[in-house]
Amino acid sequence: MIADGKTRTAMGVAAWPEKIEFLKQGEAHALLPNPVKDCVLLSVGDRYDNLRKRTQDGFGKLDEAGAIQLMSRPVSMTSNLHSVLFVPEDQIYHAAHSSLRGHKAASETKYVRHDFKEQIQTMNAVEATKNAAPQKRTRNQ
Repeated sequence: MIADGKTRTAMGVAAWPEKIEFLKQGEAHALLPNPVKDCVLLSVGDRYDNLRKRTQDGFGKLDEAGAIQLMSRPVSMTSNLHSVLFVPEDQIYHAAHSSLRGHKAASETKYVRHDFKEQIQTMNAVEATKNAAPQKRTRNQ
């Protein structure tokens, strides 16, 4: 999935070693029939049907919590390792990971909110600090 928060557009991506396919908002595909206007929904079979129905039922009314609910069972699989909701215009994301001990799918665990912009700034500051630190001299210098 590629999304642009400024233009509020998105595109689905499917890639194999021999080819790559892109799916525009509202575009049908052989595996993804009956698209929802202005949406890119990626799943398959009954999970796709459930996702499509949930999306149509909440169309125009979904907030972040509602969008996270779109990804719950039975849309997500029981083997779901990671679930992420990106909010590109706010540069945040909510991530959930499957549990090791509880044997819960990611969509059944707590989502944690992350500020992507803040994380990038922190990484850049750490990198700047590393680059500004005096280099240790070795014997051969």
